[in-house]
Amino acid sequence: MSLHAKINRSYYAVLFTLLVTILAAAAQEAPATIRLQLSTLAWEKPIKGLYFQNAGKAEELKAYSGGFSMPFSYEGDPIIRFYSDIETLTLPLEERPPPIGIAQLLPSLKHALLIFLPRGDASYQILTHDFSQEIFPPNSCRIFNFSGMRVVFAFGDKPITQAIDPNEITVIAQNDLADHNQMVKVQLAQEGQETLRLVYRSTWRFDDQARTSVFILPAPNEHGSVKMRKFVQRGLRPREEMNHY
Repeated sequence: MSLHAKINRSYYAVLFTLLVTILAAAAQEAPATIRLQLSTLAWEKPIKGLYFQNAGKAEELKAYSGGFSMPFSYEGDPIIRFYSDIETLTLPLEERPPPIGIAQLLPSLKHALLIFLPRGDASYQILTHDFSQEIFPPNSCRIFNFSGMRVVFAFGDKPITQAIDPNEITVIAQNDLADHNQMVKVQLAQEGQETLRLVYRSTWRFDDQARTSVFILPAPNEHGSVKMRKFVQRGLRPREEMNHY
């Protein structure tokens, strides 16, 4: 088995554990219909030809690998089933073939992010995260540490450090930034055998109409190291405009 395959298996195992936790929390009785906003992210490549039911109608999924989709309204079952054949959605649920992806939505969510992870059999594992501004506000950075190692972020000229354990997700806000000084120095170190090792240094921009999502992953070509994927969502509306449900 190649190193890349081993890393993918390790990474997907971490994500599967998180998904099981989410589904267990959703085991409580859920309403037949929920209403919320959805955003999507395709992990490896854009997704085409994937269909689901929204407000009683068949709809094609839009999911991109270079960034988040625009939010869209969803109304329907808390369990979203995705199919490659749009005609499948005309059949009663009990007559349909197995879906190639299932997303479980908590009734309490106002805005959810769906992350589509491809499996080897043309199906998808779908992770669901709270994407609301109450949980993940503008002027902040949400960090997903899927590397299997402890990492430390440092923000600012006089660094405020934030340690993030394996499999942990955390939000770091930058609410005290002045309008004329929105560039923030960012450093990332990973835990070594004895000391922290600096692996990344840059300057990021924060403002009240954007938020940053960061995924820390195992580095594909270097054992015991990490890599980072960063996505910036811009053009956010004020929080009160998002709460229309």
